[in-house]
Amino acid sequence: MLAIWNYSIVLLSRIDTSCPMKKEIITTEDGYNITAVILTPPISKPKAVIQFHSGTVTKKEFYLKLANYLVEQNFIVVLFDYRGVGESKPKSLKRFEMSIADWGRYDAAAVTKWIQDKYPTLSLHLIAHSMGGQIYGMMQNWDVFDKVILLTTSSGNFNKFSPNPYKWKIKWPAILLFPLLLRVYGYIPGSFGVGEDWPKGVADDWIKNSRMNGMMPNYLHNKIGLSFYQQVNRKISAWYFPDDPMSTPDTVKELALSYPNAILNIKTIQPSDVALDKIGHFGLFKKKAEARLWPMLLNEIES
Repeated sequence: MLAIWNYSIVLLSRIDTSCPMKKEIITTEDGYNITAVILTPPISKPKAVIQFHSGTVTKKEFYLKLANYLVEQNFIVVLFDYRGVGESKPKSLKRFEMSIADWGRYDAAAVTKWIQDKYPTLSLHLIAHSMGGQIYGMMQNWDVFDKVILLTTSSGNFNKFSPNPYKWKIKWPAILLFPLLLRVYGYIPGSFGVGEDWPKGVADDWIKNSRMNGMMPNYLHNKIGLSFYQQVNRKISAWYFPDDPMSTPDTVKELALSYPNAILNIKTIQPSDVALDKIGHFGLFKKKAEARLWPMLLNEIES
């Protein structure tokens, strides 16, 4: 088995449910049902609602530790699985048709509408991890968020990953192994070392964009013929960690190109700045980051 993704997915089995959590089925504009969980603080007047976008094929449960922390600070947090992932996955992925574009234009947009209907008097913030920040530009209701914070958002191009063994551990299996698995199984089984099962559409979009050495927003816009990247003109805060092999200086530059009319506030945090040995692409969401990074994120939300 090829251990090509360092997702630490074993953490998913240790779900922290210390805050009240309710499951909700949300129907998208195109009629697909996705599963969300709503975590609520015990007080009657929460500060705001936070919509959280996951990274590529990462289950919502991975973010529960950080979500619980934010709920303890009196925020409502809404996590959800994109179609084809976790509890939003169909019984079989073999003939499941979808695109990464659907995560933004349908799934995320439907969650936003549900939140607005459910909590019409509360402010709404967006926190997005990795690919979750790229799909923001596919949402027709992109302009309803008071704060937008992107965490390690990458360009979705494995050619821009750090030029070390990690890059090649990703690139060559994607080029050589993924096409074979797609022909055999119709999707990418997680048992081949990729963390979770990858729907065919996700693998296709990711590989094709990388083969063109392009940016995911351009790829998605050209594929669907509609996006809102050019229209986004609000302030976006983007966090990066220099030891992250996927979100690199090249992808930071491409974020500015992805959202050309946004007001970008780029924050680069060295692990040594916060007394951590490493952070990488996923360390922010682990318990060891609670004392150092989570209060910084809280301050970003509340400032």
